[in-house]
Amino acid sequence: MFSSDDTIVAIATPPGRGGIGVVRVSGPNATDISTKILTRRAALMPRQATLTKVRLQNAGTVHT
Repeated sequence: MFSSDDTIVAIATPPGRGGIGVVRVSGPNATDISTKILTRRAALMPRQATLTKVRLQNAGTVHT
């Protein structure tokens, strides 16, 4: 069971090959998590898709 206090990070792209990858982040720690894994400096807008890059710990960055 989940709680409204949980932060959820989930891949929202169907399996297979595609042009984009979608990751949904929601919950009280969503901003903190997003700030740590994305290269975007501007604030993310709630309920709005944003094109950005994902920061990988030991491999530079990749486009999403």
